[in-house]
Order: sequence, then C-alpha cells, then structure tokens
Amino acid sequence: MNLRALSEQTRLGKRSEVEKEVENRRSKILYGFASTQKRTSPIVQPHTEISHRSPNLFSATEVAETIGTDLETINQWLEVGAIDRAVFGGGRFSKYELQRAALTFEMVKLGLAPSRASGIVWEMEYDLQEIWAGAISNQYKAYALVIPNKQNKWLVFWCWKVSTKEIDPSPQSYIVLPVSDILARVTNETEQARQH
Repeated sequence: MNLRALSEQTRLGKRSEVEKEVENRRSKILYGFASTQKRTSPIVQPHTEISHRSPNLFSATEVAETIGTDLETINQWLEVGAIDRAVFGGGRFSKYELQRAALTFEMVKLGLAPSRASGIVWEMEYDLQEIWAGAISNQYKAYALVIPNKQNKWLVFWCWKVSTKEIDPSPQSYIVLPVSDILARVTNETEQARQH
C-alpha cells in the first residue's frame, strides 16, 4: 500500500489495527498518560552479570527499605533526577548513591523539596568523598550545617566533633545534618540486610 492510499484510508476512517495501535500509543505519549500512571514496581534497567554479583550494588527496593521510604518515592525521585543509579550498575544503586539518597531523604523529612535536598548533597560531594575514602579519622563525627543564603541557595559548613554526644537538633533557620550517623546507619542496615 502506498502512502497516498494509506492517507486516503485514514481520511475515510479505514485504518488497520496496527495503525490504530500506533495512533493510540502516540496519543498516550503526547498527552502524558504513560507518565501519570502510578508504579507499583521499581523502574528497572537491564541487569548485567556484574550487577547481580556485586555486594556494593542495591536494588530500588533495598534502597527504599534502607532509608525508610517506599518504592513509589524512590521511583518519583528517579524521574525528577533527585537521585541517580550507578553508571555501570545495570539499573542498581551503588553504595554511594544509596548514601546520597539517605542524606537527601533526611533533608526531605526536614521539609526541603527532593530536588533542593539533592542539590545540597551534591554541594557536599567533595567532603563526602573524603569521608568515604577514609581520609578523615573515624573518631570524628561529621555534621553538615546547612544554612540558606539571600540568593535562595544553601551554604554547607562542616563541623567535626570528637565527642560521642550528639549536637542538639537545629532551630528553624538552619539544618544540622548528622552525616556520620546517617552514613553509619545506612552501612549497618545494608550489611544486616545482606546477611539475612
């Protein structure tokens, strides 16, 4: 069938089932139908053999359980870019992405939007890399003081404390994020989950 005949049939309302299906899919995509459906399963990418064997890669379900949220929240955060997966993880999360998600979630619980909280975590990246690399002694607890500035951005200041006594919760004007405690909790919970 040539293009002119197909066009004439479409104009006359005589479309094949394939043409109807193509049009149906096109309208779903154009009008956002596919993106507004709620997901009850994780958004997944194909797994590689390496991703199945690595103890440092976690599924979306494991991330949700570890940080204390639900799978729908993880999927929403993935869609808006608030969290990321490991580059070579086959759709799974690295232990660092898991820890970034945990820090993001803690700030969301304090009232920040996920995208804003994620941006703050990325501002903390250099110091987080120092913590993860072991460049900072484990005898210190890390706290991030997150303070809004006049340009509608957040400043991050680090506090390193030797004492095991925690810093008091923050007043309304700034956030004290107990980074060491959050990272230690996530590490412990993932190790316990992997043992069961």
